[in-house]
Amino acid sequence: LIPFSFPRLSEQLGYGAGNRAPQYYQRAHDAGGDFRRATLEVLIDFTEHLRLRGFMASLADTIEAFRLAVTLAELRGKAEPGLDEVREATIATMCRGDATHVDGFLWPAVIGRNVGRVGGGIGKNSLQEEFWREVRERRLPATDAPESFRLSLTNQVEVGTSVLLHRLRIAKIPYAAYAGARRAGGGARRRGGQATQETPPDELLGQLSETWEAQWTPVTDVALVEKIVLGDTLEQVATRLLEEDLAACHTTGEAADVLLNGVLASSARAVAAALRACDQFAAGDSDLPSLARACRAFAGLASFGSSRSLSSLGDGVIAPMLEKTFARAVLRVQGGCTGSDEAVATAKEALRTLHDVALSQPIVDRAAWLAAARGLVDSDAVNPTASGFACGLLYLAQAIDDAEVARVVGLRLGGAAPPEPAASFLAGFLEVNALVLVKSRTVVEALDAFLGGIAPERFKDTLPILRRAFATLGATERRYLLENVLAARKLGDKARAAQAVLLEKDREKLKEMSEDLSQAMDELDDLL
Repeated sequence: LIPFSFPRLSEQLGYGAGNRAPQYYQRAHDAGGDFRRATLEVLIDFTEHLRLRGFMASLADTIEAFRLAVTLAELRGKAEPGLDEVREATIATMCRGDATHVDGFLWPAVIGRNVGRVGGGIGKNSLQEEFWREVRERRLPATDAPESFRLSLTNQVEVGTSVLLHRLRIAKIPYAAYAGARRAGGGARRRGGQATQETPPDELLGQLSETWEAQWTPVTDVALVEKIVLGDTLEQVATRLLEEDLAACHTTGEAADVLLNGVLASSARAVAAALRACDQFAAGDSDLPSLARACRAFAGLASFGSSRSLSSLGDGVIAPMLEKTFARAVLRVQGGCTGSDEAVATAKEALRTLHDVALSQPIVDRAAWLAAARGLVDSDAVNPTASGFACGLLYLAQAIDDAEVARVVGLRLGGAAPPEPAASFLAGFLEVNALVLVKSRTVVEALDAFLGGIAPERFKDTLPILRRAFATLGATERRYLLENVLAARKLGDKARAAQAVLLEKDREKLKEMSEDLSQAMDELDDLL
């Protein structure tokens, strides 16, 4: 048996045999059939809704609406007011004749969000009993309407709540959706939708807090009944599903995702199996993005650990696994960066991941990574976009200085270089750090000479790559680029005019924003 809920018993939400106002009639029932008392309680709730949303509503309006509802009932020959009288009285008195807000504010007060309970004599399986026990003890939402709440992962009680919600997420039991988090670095991160669809598991670790949106529906209990074949507890169900996911894995990165989900669900058995699978896959995995994903997962566990206890989950092997997997990934950098621009798109993200791991983890071989990245910069066999990307990463790590950057860019964009590979190198470099390029006058001079030296018949083929490269430049980068181009061409007297053009565009944007803001304020005044 599945508990009922007031929204699903209401006629307005599509239940043909339902009534119009379950909460209203429940109030009347609790008051011994006194519809006047139920009417007054509903009007008080409606007044509170109006005031919370900024509308003028006082207790005097509430009393006047109650008197009008009673009067309407008497005029219609009714013993006591009903739902129709309540609605018409609120429109006439509290809404000043405007029925726009009645349906939005009144119906929640008369429909309600209560969820019923199955009688104690009716049997429930162990998953249902565990779910409802945890919901009561942890004071989680148990209504048939979405409710948002935040968990502080510095509190062990709320850490346990997070573990419960992640087990439900992994078990695909529709109850709570992950909505966002605030990372340990202080930045806020918001995401809508289910964590299983949009949030990678590595981003769920190292958080100070988590935001969830929970809603009980009859489907929740149906799913709890269906999942009983997988285990007697939510931990057993989550472990069973993680083991099935692990059996379907073919790469190190996929196994690492299962590992992280096992940590989030505090499943020691799944974590141990995932660690073994990661080690086995990494030995023969030649996919650079997959190895980089695994390195990111291990680095997250090694750096931040997790709010969940890892002492029983095999955390002693995390550091050695990170060291071995990183070394294997570095060996595959050269081969993973060959091919077309589309083929190396995922490889560039892998390079960024390996770069971040090399700088943040002292246990990995940083020198090996820097040597591999330098090999990409100097190689003509790899994709030029990857070469430019690696050059930008090396500059960020201060492994090469401004003079070396200017030398490499001048060499890559020299007159002897074909325009298409040169433009691809430029696009890769700008993708990492556009500001350093446009601030260097030597680099801008090489860029200006490169663009001016492209033959007209070949410029059409190079233009799409150049557009993609310069599309990443913001207003600040464009100003630096313009200043250096003017200086390189000895057009300093034109700099003020060029700056005025840029400032005029900014003024136009500010004017548009001001007009939009004025329109929004006018609409708000009309609403109030």
